[in-house]
Amino acid sequence: MTKLREFAKVEFSLKHGNLKTMKVLHTICFNNEGYSTGRRKDLLNFDGFGFDKDSELYAAKLNGIKSIDLPDLFAVCHVLDLNYIGDSEEVDERILRFLNDCKIDKDLNVDEEQEEDVDNPSNDKEDERRKEVKRRNKIQINDEEDVEDEEDFERKDDERGSFGRRRRSEPFALTFKDVEDSIKCYDGKSKENTQFKNGLMILKKSLI
Repeated sequence: MTKLREFAKVEFSLKHGNLKTMKVLHTICFNNEGYSTGRRKDLLNFDGFGFDKDSELYAAKLNGIKSIDLPDLFAVCHVLDLNYIGDSEEVDERILRFLNDCKIDKDLNVDEEQEEDVDNPSNDKEDERRKEVKRRNKIQINDEEDVEDEEDFERKDDERGSFGRRRRSEPFALTFKDVEDSIKCYDGKSKENTQFKNGLMILKKSLI
C-alpha cells in the first residue's frame, strides 16, 4: 500500500506542520499521540488501515474521528491535502476514506473550484463555518527550525518525566544499631572517668 510520504504535499506538511495537528493525526492513525522522537516518522510511514468499509473496525474508527473537534479536523484535512467543504459528517468520512486506502481520490482532494467556493460562501448559514475553514487554511506552516525547537522541548520534557516534579521526601527510620554506634563505649580509662572518680572522693570527704 502507498505510504503518506509518497504524496508530495502531504510529506511536506508532515515534516513541517503544526505539532498539535501531528498529535491529532497520530491519534487517529495509531490511537495515541506518539512520542516526539518518532511521531512524524510514524505518520510518514503510515500506509492505511485497510479496513472493510462495512466492518466494525471501520465504524469504530469513524466514531473515534467524530469525537475530535471540528477545527482540529480542518487542520488534519489541510495536512492531508483533503477537501474540507461540507458538514462535519462528510469531513469525518473523507478523512477516514483517505487514511483507510491511502490513495488519491478526486472526491477527497482539494481542487481550485472548491477553493473558490471557500472564498464565495453560498449562504449565511455556512458563512461562519467557512470563515473558520479559511482561517485554518491560512495558518502559516512552521518553518523547520521552529518545529525542531518545539519538539526538542517536548522531548526533554518526556525525558525529564517524574524528575521534573517535586520529589516526596523519603521516610526516615532510626534503628537501635544507629543509636548504639553513636554512643561512645565506656572503657574505664577515659579522662571523663578520672574526673568522675575525683568528684566522688571530694563528695566523700565532705560528708565525713
